[in-house]
Parts: sequence; C-alpha cells; structure tokens
Amino acid sequence: MPWGHDRGVAISVQGVVTVLLPGTGSDDDYLNRALAGPLERAGAVVITVAPEPDRLVAGYLEALDRALAQTLARSGDAGRIAVGGISLGAALAAQWALAHSRHTAAVLAVLPPWT
Repeated sequence: MPWGHDRGVAISVQGVVTVLLPGTGSDDDYLNRALAGPLERAGAVVITVAPEPDRLVAGYLEALDRALAQTLARSGDAGRIAVGGISLGAALAAQWALAHSRHTAAVLAVLPPWT
C-alpha cells in the first residue's frame, strides 16, 4: 500500500485512553460533540483537553504527558495512548506522537494546518 495521509489501517481503540486537543478556534466542548461520541462507541476512553489561552501549547503537551504517565502507572512500560486533535491540536498531537512513538497507539489528525 502506498504511503499517504490515510493508509487505511484499522486499529481497535477498545479501552485505549484517547487524548483529543482542540484547535485555536475550538474547545473541549466542540471535541466532545464532534469526536468523542464515535470514539467512545468504539470503546475508547476519551479525554478532551480544555485550552488554556495563556499557555496553549504547553498546556496541551502537559495533558498528553499526564495521560501517558497515568496509563504507564496502570499498565506498566507497555502502556500506549491514542492522541489526536483538530488543526493546531492535530499538529501538536502528531509532534508528540513522533517523540513518543513507542507509547502511541494511534493518531487522529483532523484538519492539520499546513506548515
């Protein structure tokens, strides 16, 4: 299969902590309405992060680190989380996932910004 933005890979998110980050024009309420429902129906344990305008990027990255630390505390070194977001949140989730690939189960990037 050729590489691309959608490789058609299906994974199970049953029981997987899935952290979602909003973009600069949205918030955790929007993520709950737009994405949390389908993910929860698929069995994911969804955490939507509220933006902290004065420390947006740092707050998002800290939320991802916290979720991973909690997962590792429960599951040991083999623990993995799924990460995702919209726009800026998608870019940060992807960046974090690359730096933590061993502990990343999946990335859900919705409307990632062009860089």
